[in-house]
Parts: sequence; structure tokens; C-alpha cells
Amino acid sequence: MAVGVLFPGQGAQKVGMGLSLLERDPSLTSYLETASKIVGWDVLALIKDGPQEELNRTDKSQVAILVVSWISYKAFEKEKGVPNLTAGLSLGEYGALLCAGVLDFESAVRLVDVRGRLMQEESEANPSGMLAVIGLDEETLSRSIEGLEAYPANFNAPGQIVVSGRKEDLAVAEERLRSAGAKRIVPLAVAGGFHSPIMARAQERLNEYIEKVEFSDPKVEFYSSVSGERVSSGREIKSLLMRQLVSPTLWQKVAETVCGRADVFFEMEPSGVLRSLMKKVCPKPVERL
Repeated sequence: MAVGVLFPGQGAQKVGMGLSLLERDPSLTSYLETASKIVGWDVLALIKDGPQEELNRTDKSQVAILVVSWISYKAFEKEKGVPNLTAGLSLGEYGALLCAGVLDFESAVRLVDVRGRLMQEESEANPSGMLAVIGLDEETLSRSIEGLEAYPANFNAPGQIVVSGRKEDLAVAEERLRSAGAKRIVPLAVAGGFHSPIMARAQERLNEYIEKVEFSDPKVEFYSSVSGERVSSGREIKSLLMRQLVSPTLWQKVAETVCGRADVFFEMEPSGVLRSLMKKVCPKPVERL
């Protein structure tokens, strides 16, 4: 039976995530200790005690989610073995790269720490945000936001597209999208307009760090949410990651592609978001450990 492992992105964080895994296997705590030394703050304490507002910060949530996803995977691997394929949504790609053996744990934590801090800084310097738009096709949505500093950022599932934009442009975009027939528009609890040109400076600065890191060829099938396709070269994965912050996330395409490659999927902790999105695209079961 072919098995796929999926890694969630930012927004899935919650106080208490992953603690049940540490209770089952206390040795996994070593990963949180290593990450804490790298980033200079207590990852376990934030996950355990919060507050949620602090955990929601981009410069904290990204590291916390990566580490929890990774200990979730290590528990999965111990119980069920190495999967056939892996993919992750945005930030979740770093967990998938660990799973595929493209990056080592310390390198991934360092990159995600820098990534989160740069995205937080850019968001504070240039107020922006994201809107989840339900019920519009891509063409209608794109036409509705034409002329605004607003961009299709996440293609999550049929009829579910996220728009990134400057705060003032998003206000105009929301009115236009409602007039165009959007069934629902939900502001996302994120710091800024990710996966759009708004993050160009953050991407440029992050690339200075990515460039210095060695990327190995994946040992299991890896699917990129930048291209929506399987990528078999570490060099190509590195190139795609250097575009990730300014490129739309093509999760729907990933889901459609991997659906025929696995019989069952497992979503790593903190789980729930990807299971919901996969159901809209792929009939295969998505389980949690």
C-alpha cells in the first residue's frame, strides 16, 4: 500500500499541539531542545503554555509548527516506516523536505527561523493581509481584483482561493469580490500578504540564507506547492524555494497530482487543515497518527 505524508502550513498552530506525542515518546523532546538552542527561545514552553497570541506571531509560529510536524513525522516513521511520497503547504514544505531527506533538521530550523522573522518584519513595515474567497472561479476572481495591489496567493481547492494584498486594496477587493458573487470571504489571521509580490524583499533576503544551504536529492517522492508537481532534484527544489514567498501556492494541483500516487495519506500535527482541503479534491482517506 502506497502512503503519502502531508505537512500543514502556518495557521494550524495551537497551544498544546504535539504534547501528546511527547507523552508517548519523551525522547522526541530532544528536537525541541535543539530547536530552542538554534532560535534562542524556548519552543516547548511556548507550545505548552502559550499565550496563543504569541504563538500566532509569524516569527514564532513557523518554527513551532515545523518542530511539531517533525516530531509527528518521527513518531509516524517509527510506527509505520518511510512513506512513498510527501508534500507540504507553504511552510509545510520544509517539513516535507526533512521527510524526503533534502534538508537536515538543524538547517531546516535555521531557515524557517529566518523565514518567519523576515516575513514578520516585512508585514510590519508594509501592512497587508490575506482573504479566503469561497465560491468564485479563478477568472472571475482575477478580473475582480484587477488594478489593485492584490493577488491570487493560494489555490487551495475548487472554489477556494486566497487573495493577498495591501490593507487598503483588500478593503476594495472585498467589496468587488462580494459583488462578483463570492459566497463567503474570510480574513485570515496572518501577519501579511504572503505568497505575493508584497513579500519580494523578504524573499530576497531569505535567498541569501537558502543559497548557503546544501539541498540533497529527495529519497522519497517530493511534490512542490510552488510548481504543483513532483521534483526529483535538490537543485531544482532549492530554486523553487527561492521563489516560494512571492509565488502562489498551488495546493489544489498538488492534491490532484498525488491523489493517484497513494492509497492513504497521513497529515502530520497540527492536523486538520489539509484533511479538509484534500476531501474537496481527492477521495482517498487522510488520517492522523
